[in-house]
Amino acid sequence: MYKLSWLEYFGSLVKDSVFVYFSNIRLHSLLAISIIISGCQMDQTVDDEPITVEVKFAVNVGQESFECGQSYENLGATRSTVAFTDMRFYVYNVKLINDDGQSVALNLMQDEIWQNGMVALLDFEDGCENGNEALNASIIGQVPKGQYQGLEFSVGLPPELNSPETILEGRGSPLNLNAMFWSWRSGYKYLRLDTDLPFFRVHLGASACDDDFNCDDYNIASFSFDRFDHSSEQVLLDLDTLLSDSDLTQNAEGTPPGCMGQRDDPDCQKIYKHFNLGNGNTNAFSITSQ
Repeated sequence: MYKLSWLEYFGSLVKDSVFVYFSNIRLHSLLAISIIISGCQMDQTVDDEPITVEVKFAVNVGQESFECGQSYENLGATRSTVAFTDMRFYVYNVKLINDDGQSVALNLMQDEIWQNGMVALLDFEDGCENGNEALNASIIGQVPKGQYQGLEFSVGLPPELNSPETILEGRGSPLNLNAMFWSWRSGYKYLRLDTDLPFFRVHLGASACDDDFNCDDYNIASFSFDRFDHSSEQVLLDLDTLLSDSDLTQNAEGTPPGCMGQRDDPDCQKIYKHFNLGNGNTNAFSITSQ
């Protein structure tokens, strides 16, 4: 039987030791690389996590905060005294504008009360005449992590939600409110502003629609602000500005009380010019500090 010489035996030991040594180095290297990659992936996952954003709204009457049932003086072209008994509106298509000027959709959270993932209802009446005590003055959603400096939104509803066969009971909140629906027109009121005056209110919605709800005037008002910091600012609707050209002492002859969405109604035209639906240059919405 062949026997290894001491030189061959020593060489084999060295060879095995070198193999084990370098194998351990390779194993440790692979483990280190794996940990680094895993860490990077975890960091990337954290970076990709969306952030939750709350967009706050407020309603003022001039320099005073809106309060349901309270009387306000010197409103409209006639400087009338008015008490508001309802103030609600739907908002959708909310987007934040990032530092690159790109519009990024705010994915609305579903709370089954004020938001359904597509639209949100902002409610500033506290049941002083209509509705109930529940209020909502903000929209909550998520966007990809990043820096944002502007805001876009529309007052209204996606046109496809209006239908002559709409059944409110099957829609779920916030789309199931009778107070925000025209039973005589089978369509939603995008905005409801009621007053204690028998001949003046603002109910904004689609108009001039056929039986299939194809409309000449969808009356969806869209707004865009280049500067908006959601952490410190809010969207303000000023009713004093909205009504600044309106005659609150009388209704245009041959038209529904106040504005019911018809563009050829003089009372609507005076409202629309301050609501991005007409030719006016004064916007009733603005960005202010919270």
